[in-house]
Amino acid sequence: MAKKALSGSDIAILVLMSVGILAGMLGLFGLLDGLREVAASGGVTLAVAVAGLAVVLMARAVLRGSGGSGSEAVPTPKTAVTSSKSLVGRESTALRPILPGVPVHGTVDLALRATGAALAPRPLDTQALLITLMQADSAGQWYRLWLRTGGLETITGRVVLDPANYAAATWEGVPLTYACARALDIAGRLSQRYDIWPLTVGMLSIGLVADPSAGAAQALGPADRDEVLEILQADVLGVRLTGLEHILRQVLAETGVHS
Repeated sequence: MAKKALSGSDIAILVLMSVGILAGMLGLFGLLDGLREVAASGGVTLAVAVAGLAVVLMARAVLRGSGGSGSEAVPTPKTAVTSSKSLVGRESTALRPILPGVPVHGTVDLALRATGAALAPRPLDTQALLITLMQADSAGQWYRLWLRTGGLETITGRVVLDPANYAAATWEGVPLTYACARALDIAGRLSQRYDIWPLTVGMLSIGLVADPSAGAAQALGPADRDEVLEILQADVLGVRLTGLEHILRQVLAETGVHS
């Protein structure tokens, strides 16, 4: 790196330093000689020495303040900008996917996506999903179930909540309540036990009301649970599932969703 050229002020300061050093030395020598002639010259030589030292100190101070020593000024390091994203936050919001890779009926797919988008940012709950299935499934015969439960408007108007109303899992990026995720898990296990694919509206409906504490089951009012399951099999699923009550108890014991 090329050395920085001295400016006129730098040269003047160096001259002052040299003069100060010379004056200090002369004053110091004079002070030694003044041992013999203290009265005559001691006061003068002491003053010269002090003056010389003062000039040196002033010159050093000016050099430090102006950076005239020829060295480059050290720039203040820039503060590194770090990401505002928290790894802890990412881990805490990571939710378990439900039914990854499991084939679902087109109506089920549409209901999950459309209802999830309508409720966002709240998680999809069992009551909202069941109502959407009822409205979207033109092939299902829901009328007998509506007669037992007060009709679609009554089911929609009942104010009920899933027991744990927080987001506990996701389906294809759609956040689900704990009860809704469990309902999908139940429906998937039932489809596997009975080998019915893709996952149909009727099988998902059974999963939504399988747990009596879920919002979907509560929205049906005081209707008999066994009768509801029988209607869903016969009129919506289109087939009676042999030994459903026994298998359903096993599946309910197996299922659980943890964030």
